[in-house]
Amino acid sequence: MSDSPADGVIRSRLPDDTLLVFLSDTHIGGPAGSDIFESSAELTLLLEDLDRHHGPVELVLAGDFLDLLRMEDAVGTRDRVAATIIRPEYQRLFAALRGFTRAPGRRVVYVVGTTTPRSGGTRASGGH
Repeated sequence: MSDSPADGVIRSRLPDDTLLVFLSDTHIGGPAGSDIFESSAELTLLLEDLDRHHGPVELVLAGDFLDLLRMEDAVGTRDRVAATIIRPEYQRLFAALRGFTRAPGRRVVYVVGTTTPRSGGTRASGGH
């Protein structure tokens, strides 16, 4: 029997002391200067604060964290996400997110949203 279900859905019981955080509809991405998302500094501080939490943390990016449809218009390259991540206004934010996922007891679950092309469902990563 396989450890992962055939439907690709992640099913696990969280430890009772897990801090569960939901974040949705940030819509990061789009043409520079016309982004919907304008809170990079605040979100960076939240991620850094979550990373200092004593105990496990599950961060659920519940739909439209990235606005891939708007990114398509913004960048003339095939890797729209990479082009967005390296933009100066997002570098510290994504560095904080990478640092968060590398720490033990931290996990990020990404749930696709309406601006995410459908290629799967839920994705998880983190320092379990």
